[in-house]
Amino acid sequence: MLKSVILLSVLSFNSFAFLPNSFKANFKQSIESKKSKRKRFINGTVDYLYPGHIKFEVVAPDKSTYISNNVKTWYYRPPILEGEPGQVTIQDARTNPLHSLFDVLKNGLKTNDSYKVVTKDKIAFLEFEKSFSKKLGIDKAEILFKDSLEFSKIEKITLHYERGKSVELFFSDIKENPSYDKKFFEFVTPPKTTVVN
Repeated sequence: MLKSVILLSVLSFNSFAFLPNSFKANFKQSIESKKSKRKRFINGTVDYLYPGHIKFEVVAPDKSTYISNNVKTWYYRPPILEGEPGQVTIQDARTNPLHSLFDVLKNGLKTNDSYKVVTKDKIAFLEFEKSFSKKLGIDKAEILFKDSLEFSKIEKITLHYERGKSVELFFSDIKENPSYDKKFFEFVTPPKTTVVN
């Protein structure tokens, strides 16, 4: 579910880094099934620290936490009922390379070794190169800006996956370069939690 989540940031359109060193934002995610065309929604917050540190807190409809620190990833689902165990899945970050997508966007809104870029009006179209597309399962992305092509003006990002699934992400209250302790991107397993490796 959270593999599909993505957030972008713009520092400069021409020559500087696209992604800031860190950011925090609220997000709302819409996932459309290829077969049924039905959409489901989740919302929460995302925090990012370059390179490879990312945390998603989903608050609705069901709470969950996803954290990656470039070494490990944790996906935690708290118990539905009080007294029941929650569950955390722990993996090597290389098996779930979501952070790689964020990191590579430091290349900016210009064609590079990982993706091709075409801009038109308020939209940037990204087409990922085959090796990077295979790594993440994402073919293309569209970034819609409110007016200018700046991080704070991002309105929506649409991802197109290899198997036909599409994901829309809407952003609000974006903050650039907040300060983080790296322990923020480590998960402490609560008592009575089932651990899955």
